Amino acid sequence: MEFRGRERMLLDIVRRMKDEINQLRRNVVEQISDEIREENSILKSEVVALRLQLDQASETVISSRNRGWFRMKFASFVIVLLLLNVLILSGFMSRKDSGKKSFALP
Repeated sequence: MEFRGRERMLLDIVRRMKDEINQLRRNVVEQISDEIREENSILKSEVVALRLQLDQASETVISSRNRGWFRMKFASFVIVLLLLNVLILSGFMSRKDSGKKSFALP
């Protein structure tokens, strides 16, 4: 009898220890899940901030490209005007040098 009593007592102790182990497992899983959720929310907010920075940077690049395009077109236009002026002036100078009669009144 005494042996049976000890055996039951030991079985109860083992069952309680198993229950405690299972409870500890559940607590650890809950704690890790909470930490993962918290880290996930932090990462989501960081992703949103990085997307905003990326959008701002891409807008800046696009606007600087547009400014560069306009500057390039304007510089090309100025160069064409200068070359046209040089050609016109050289044409007048070559007329005077060649001794051709001008159509101006005396």
